[in-house]
Amino acid sequence: MLTNGQFQSKVGWDELVLVVYSVLVGLSLDKSFDFFANSQDKVSSGILLVGIIIVVIENWVYLPLYLKVIDIQSTNEVSLYVSAAIMYSCIPALYLAKTDGTFFTAPEWILVNFSLICLIDALTKLSTLGKMREKYKLSEMSEIEKELAGTYVFYAFTGIFYTILLAALVIMVNLSQMSLLVQSIITTGSWLIIRAIDRIAIPRTTNALAYFYLGKR
Repeated sequence: MLTNGQFQSKVGWDELVLVVYSVLVGLSLDKSFDFFANSQDKVSSGILLVGIIIVVIENWVYLPLYLKVIDIQSTNEVSLYVSAAIMYSCIPALYLAKTDGTFFTAPEWILVNFSLICLIDALTKLSTLGKMREKYKLSEMSEIEKELAGTYVFYAFTGIFYTILLAALVIMVNLSQMSLLVQSIITTGSWLIIRAIDRIAIPRTTNALAYFYLGKR
């Protein structure tokens, strides 16, 4: 059975990742409102701003909870989770959005960022699931622990699917003649739909997914 001691990082890497993300959140919000203030299309940029703030704040709320169950043990894992924090902050998209029109539009850059969030989230969840499968037996886990494992399985596999889906959406939007307003609606709307699916599906699938991944051991 997983204990609180087993859940905690032995070298404090989880605190480091959380501090890094907290700093990035402040920078992200500053850049987000700066992006909105300097935009000529307030409606489109406002829609994008809503999507970015939802991503940033949601991950700020959930990241500490995830870090409680992650035993970060190597510099490679630290690099992975710091990279995740950078993607969650949407800072890459906010900086690249300043080049609006040169390669991708601002909505397209943000879609790329969302796609990378899904990819790196899948990688972090797979990393944690690998450890759980090696160390713990399904028969010895509590219902809460099974629910957690099932949630991670869900995020790991849907994350890969969402990555491909959003990447295809980037290509479709880039090749189209859509206005910035429509692109912005698609960008923020796609993320809201993904999160709605997660909220609906996770409570209904966690136990089955935990059994599927960990097996009857």
